[in-house]
Amino acid sequence: MAQEIYAGNFHLAGKTLATSGGNPFSMPPPSPAFARELHAFGWLRHLGAAGDPLSATNAQALIKDWIEANPRPRDDLAWDAETSAQRLVSWLSHSVLIVEKAHKCGGTSGTSGGVMWIPNHGLGGEGDSREQVMEY
Repeated sequence: MAQEIYAGNFHLAGKTLATSGGNPFSMPPPSPAFARELHAFGWLRHLGAAGDPLSATNAQALIKDWIEANPRPRDDLAWDAETSAQRLVSWLSHSVLIVEKAHKCGGTSGTSGGVMWIPNHGLGGEGDSREQVMEY
């Protein structure tokens, strides 16, 4: 099923939408039931099951597509309470897939270059002046 999503083919609620690389959330859905399933993101489980880097990239791109197509809440199926709740659960349930290797978040594979800074520690080397510490 993940391969079909990679190819832009969404099979939901007994219907199919072939996106040909377009944003599936900007296209007319084949049925209201299809639209509900598309906007609820339950199909993310197929990308999660594939478990490859392409899955994470696709998940991130599709969520970006959804946000671009639905930037503000409005009175439609994509924003109704049930669909919104299902989408939130799906996004949270697949958060590792969504943020893994993300450009800005880093996911669980992100590494830190952080170090501990202890001002005026007296362990040798040139320390910071009290004024520099207080300014920081």
